[in-house]
Amino acid sequence: MISTHDGADRPAPGSHLFTLRLWLEDLGGGQTDWRGRVQHVTSGEVRYVRDWQALAAFVEALLYGREPEPAVENSEASLSSNA
Repeated sequence: MISTHDGADRPAPGSHLFTLRLWLEDLGGGQTDWRGRVQHVTSGEVRYVRDWQALAAFVEALLYGREPEPAVENSEASLSSNA
């Protein structure tokens, strides 16, 4: 991580490669919901996600050299929502 003159943290130079797999999971009763698996290719770290917030937090932590937070579900930001 690099600190700039304005105090903001920036990702270290270079590139990062992530793979993302999304699938519909059958919840029963004719209901389905999107699920995801994101992997940081370089480190091999993997996170299974059910919402966009978890996906973004995982990617951001690795970009800025921080330890990813434990997975927490947030139903308001579901991968299935249109937001």
